[in-house]
Amino acid sequence: KEAIRALKDYDGDVNRAMARLYGDITYKNEPHYETKTNRSKHSRRHWDEDSMDDLPDKGIESIIEEERVASKPQYTPSIGMMAISHDNMRESDKPLVHRMTAANARFNEHSQVYPGAVAVPGPGGANAANDLDDLATTTTTAPPGDSIFHVSARVVNETEEDYERLQEQLRQRENELQQQDKQLHQVLADIENVAVAEVIAGDEEAQAGRERRQHQSSPILSRRKILFAAVFAILLAVVGVVVYFLVLKPPPPRPLPPQDLVDLLSSASLDGGAALLTPSTPQNDALYWLADNANLDSYSNVKKIQRFVLATLYYSTRGYLWQNNTGWLSDADECSNWFNTALGSFCSSNAVSDLGIDRNALDGTIPAEVALLSNSMRRMSLEYNYLTGTILSEIGLLTNLEDLRLQDNKLSGVAIPPEFARLTNLKALVLQANALTGRMLPPEIGSMTSLTALFLLFNKLTGTIPSEIGRLTNMVFLSLDDNMLSGTIPSELGLLTNLGSLYLFDNNLTGEYTCPEYITVCDISCDDDDNEACRSL
Repeated sequence: KEAIRALKDYDGDVNRAMARLYGDITYKNEPHYETKTNRSKHSRRHWDEDSMDDLPDKGIESIIEEERVASKPQYTPSIGMMAISHDNMRESDKPLVHRMTAANARFNEHSQVYPGAVAVPGPGGANAANDLDDLATTTTTAPPGDSIFHVSARVVNETEEDYERLQEQLRQRENELQQQDKQLHQVLADIENVAVAEVIAGDEEAQAGRERRQHQSSPILSRRKILFAAVFAILLAVVGVVVYFLVLKPPPPRPLPPQDLVDLLSSASLDGGAALLTPSTPQNDALYWLADNANLDSYSNVKKIQRFVLATLYYSTRGYLWQNNTGWLSDADECSNWFNTALGSFCSSNAVSDLGIDRNALDGTIPAEVALLSNSMRRMSLEYNYLTGTILSEIGLLTNLEDLRLQDNKLSGVAIPPEFARLTNLKALVLQANALTGRMLPPEIGSMTSLTALFLLFNKLTGTIPSEIGRLTNMVFLSLDDNMLSGTIPSELGLLTNLGSLYLFDNNLTGEYTCPEYITVCDISCDDDDNEACRSL
């Protein structure tokens, strides 16, 4: 009774007390103690914290009392199972343990325990406490049998038999459910087969009905098909005729230009009129445009050629895409009404003298026909556009040209064609920022004695600086920087006594050179006008 009373109030203390008394113990489920207020530092105390030497002199009652004093908070009953070695029990403690074991066995009839285990009551709240009170009043002696382990084994065996019986019942029930599931699937499959058969039969019947109706109405349908085909053929023919006349039919041939105009332009052309008579060329388009001029008969031959050259330039550089093409290809006078960026007057004495169309999105090539303006052209400036192709050798025919500016385009090839040697009146040649390659200057450069400014920077020119450059004694500004020139700087450069600015940096020049003092700005080895060290190589 005392042990059962202790088990009711201090379940954990009893377990620990027995553990301290009998060191041979194994917890199957370690009890979890919860205090009604706060956890006590003694609530989970292990039995190996204290010395076991004095335990043989103590009985279980005294140890329980110690645990009761050490663990002041109240605990709720919790589950715990332990296996106690029977041989280690004192004879004086066996009756007490017997009573507690019998109570546990009765109280845990439906709990799963292990053979040879003592089951401690689990959480049952007030009901568990009441049951323990009943056990305390009714259990006064050890249960029948040789030992408490017979009782435990019997309870466990009965529990295992119940468990196996339940397992067998579950297996039988599972087999029954599987059989029912198979029967259900079979029923569903039968229903599906019947439904599919009915659908197929319905489709076959519907198809047969359609065939019967089609057979009955075939003459009517045949007539409708024929009518539809006839209407469709008529519509198709109409569409074909419209497409032919509006899209495919070539335009009627343009009336031939006056023969005297063709002869005039052919005789003036550099190719004998070959491009002039080739359809879809800028020259051919310019010819037909000129032939349609309302005032053609009143034009002089010089004006006809001049308007032809300007129209060829317009077609060759996609004039319809220019930023400003005001007046171009109109019957209005080209000298006073056509857009241009000339520094002065576009024309002089009704002849184009300053062909300036800068920053206007010209895209294409410069036509060779510009050379036909050789008698009047003094300046040609097409800077900051999208011109491609090479620098025309035909420009060398503009013998009166004084200023040629083609910088910031996409021109390639040779920078200065040998034909430029004819440009003895040329003073400024600006070809910087293109994609010019090859030899920098031909020996013929020495004939261009009027040159005062030569800009070839920001290209890809190679080779050496020719000694003939020493003949350009009027040179004031010479910029050959940012290329791939090599070799030494020719001593003939010292003959350019009028030179005020010389730029040769960012090349592959070698040797020693120091700028003469008369050159105000001289950058040979670096880009710094104020750095004295830049004057020497």
